[in-house]
This record gives sequence, C-alpha cells and structure tokens, in this order.
Amino acid sequence: MQKIVVYLLISVLTLSCNTPEIKTNPSDLNKILDTFHNPSSSKILIAAHRAMHTKYPENSLAAFQHSIDSGVDIIETDIRTTKDGKLILMHDATIDRTTTGKGRVEDLTFAEIQKFDLKKESDDSETHKVPLAEEAFNLARGKIMIDIDIKGVSAKHLVDLVHKTKTEKQALFFDSELAVLDSVILLDSTMLLMPRAYSLEEVKMIIERFHPPVIHIDPSFYREEEIFQ
Repeated sequence: MQKIVVYLLISVLTLSCNTPEIKTNPSDLNKILDTFHNPSSSKILIAAHRAMHTKYPENSLAAFQHSIDSGVDIIETDIRTTKDGKLILMHDATIDRTTTGKGRVEDLTFAEIQKFDLKKESDDSETHKVPLAEEAFNLARGKIMIDIDIKGVSAKHLVDLVHKTKTEKQALFFDSELAVLDSVILLDSTMLLMPRAYSLEEVKMIIERFHPPVIHIDPSFYREEEIFQ
C-alpha cells in the first residue's frame, strides 16, 4: 500500500497558469508512459490544467499545442455535450466566462457556440473557437497524456471518442463518481482510470475496486501523516 500511495502523490502535479515553462523539448509520449507506469520512478509528471493557458485560452487547441511544445506530460481537459450531441472542450456548464457568448452548453448547438470566440488570456492576436474534443484528441495523439474530466458526458460517447482517435494508451478517465468509472470499465476494461478519493479509507477502497494506475488525492486530506502511512 505504501508504494502505491507515495506514487500517487509524486506522479501528478498541476501546472498553474502563472508558472513559467519548465521544459524546452516537446512532449515525448513514450517517455511519459514509461514514467507513468513505473511505480519506482522518482520523476514528477507535470500536468497542465485545462491545457497550458499562460498564453492561449483554456481548453483551446492552441493551449493544447503550447502544452505539447513546452514538454508538458499530461493535459487536463474538460468535456461537455452540446444540445446536438457534439463533445466539446468546456469547463463550465455555461459559455459565459470563457467565450464572448452566453448560455448553457446543453442548450446550444455546436454551430451556435461557434459563432462566439474564446476570450483571450493575453495579447495574443489570434482568434480561437471552442474546439471539438475529437480535434483536441487528434492533436494530442501520440504526443502527450490526456486527463479527461468527465462533465456529465456519456461514458459510451467518451470511450467511442478514445477509440476513434486511437488515444487508448494515453487517455485517463477522471471522475469523482465511481459509478461513472464503472461504466467506462464495463465498456472497455483496458481504459486507464483516475478516480478521486476524499479519504485514506476511500483510497484503499478504490485500489481494491479498480486497481488504477493513479488516484486523484483530494486536497481535503492531502496531509503527510495520512498520505505516507
């Protein structure tokens, strides 16, 4: 148990949007996966939250590419479903904060969302649109791991997306609801899971239930005396 929990602690580190670029070489998926699947590795894998948005809008294709170019190991991204069933990258339930438009994602078609631009994070002169998840996964394929934050999306649609984009080896399914992850595994037992745990007892239960390669440790019990026992 000790080896597993310590590995969970050192394997995923969120890259804040104010952190300068740490690497100069593009992401290397083979090296990333070697480290990810090696419990004895002391290397810290760097995760860019909503992709690396120091320069480009969060969850944009440009932020994905910037993460890859900067040598990030994992991109965390959020997927939601539009009114017409398209899977898009969007953290919030509405497009109000991140785009020039307004409205709930589930009430808008993809074509309607495309009428608006993503709000810029800097003096970037480019115009960015909300991308389809398929576009982002194709961009990341063979280059970087993808931490999928499931925002109420059908497990089948997500598993189908991973298969379609051939990103099975690099996609991590993240959710706090363990029943959602049960659905993923029922569809494809080879999918990589990253369940969220809110206590040491829950960590033990998750390991017994899923045997996942990594667990998301909630900050509410992120204390040395509990993590390292």
